[in-house]
Amino acid sequence: MIDPEGNLVDKRGRVKLHKSIMEQNNGDIPLLFNYKGKKFDIQDVMGNLDKDRNGNIIIRRDKDNQMVDKNGRRVNNKGYLIDKDGNVINRDGKVMFEVFSLSKDNEIPKLFPFLKFNIDDIKGDYELDPLSNPML
Repeated sequence: MIDPEGNLVDKRGRVKLHKSIMEQNNGDIPLLFNYKGKKFDIQDVMGNLDKDRNGNIIIRRDKDNQMVDKNGRRVNNKGYLIDKDGNVINRDGKVMFEVFSLSKDNEIPKLFPFLKFNIDDIKGDYELDPLSNPML
């Protein structure tokens, strides 16, 4: 949802992203970058995990008692893919966040206040066509 000034706002009218930032990206939310300027999508650093009924991730253990995803890739307690040193990596194995930049509980840095938010808070109310595209 957009306010009269063109800022991205939540359902309570609170500005989540200023118009000037979106204008730099042709009206879209900007891509996320880590501290070294590498582009990433949060899905590229997440392991393939199931969730329980409460929405909590279920992490498996391998024969060496290491935390792994459903594909056998190492993950930390937050479900992020990691290398042998605990650095968060993407699906291609490139280091996206070094272990020292993670929080005490292994969460990646919050680069933007909207990194963790409910998409429904900024979506308008509209009907969807049969292909799930919004009908404006």
